[in-house]
Amino acid sequence: MREYRIGRGDYIVGGAHTLPFLAMDGAGRIRPPVFGEVWARAEGRPDMLPEIFSGMSEDPLGWAIAWRGLGADGVLMRVGDDPEQAASLVRMTSDATFMPIMVSASGNHAEVYGAVADAVDDSILILMCPDTDVTESMSGRVGSHVVSIPAEQRIGSSARLTGSVMVHSTLAFGEDVGEKEGMLSAIRAEGVSGEGDSSYPLICDVTDSWNIHCRDEAHGGLYESESALCAMLCGADIVIVRSTTAADSAVFYGEELGGL
Repeated sequence: MREYRIGRGDYIVGGAHTLPFLAMDGAGRIRPPVFGEVWARAEGRPDMLPEIFSGMSEDPLGWAIAWRGLGADGVLMRVGDDPEQAASLVRMTSDATFMPIMVSASGNHAEVYGAVADAVDDSILILMCPDTDVTESMSGRVGSHVVSIPAEQRIGSSARLTGSVMVHSTLAFGEDVGEKEGMLSAIRAEGVSGEGDSSYPLICDVTDSWNIHCRDEAHGGLYESESALCAMLCGADIVIVRSTTAADSAVFYGEELGGL
């Protein structure tokens, strides 16, 4: 599986040679980094957020800094469709936190990602593209930054993609989890076999657990934690979470399974 450095080069993702957490792959050398979710746009922002972040909905920079203090490895910035605003926010966040940053835009994707990539030249970003067309338009145009293609659209795309590429998907207990588990496990198995176009590291977003199990914060955090464990056992190289409960659990699971 391909291996990339992200952030300021101090995090490595990918590089697996076997299925997850096998000793023969040197499982203890690394655990999947855990990225905390930050909403920088009002559109689509969930009504229920973890209480610790509830007062930060209008302060995405402070939200990202809080994740750093809570021990997250990186942050996912969910930005809007204004290229200048997105670029400024990601630049400030990178300077303030020194963390790896993933970016997901709500629209105007090529313009937003192009502006963000130009604004940050001292840290390797991950740009989560919504479909194959955007991934192809950004591939090879963003320098050392990484573009990510939806897992469902990865088949047949490798010939048209250049530069650093990852794959992203969602996983949440209670919603077609068996089907998703099978797909993610297949991506890992194909990637380590060197066959097909699935040798890209895998990002798994488990925040949808809150949308399914949103009775209260404790309930959402519990299901999100279980989804994170499931994602790592399927072969996720990065896990995205919303709650500190899930972040702490994912770090614990990763270190225990990796023998760290």
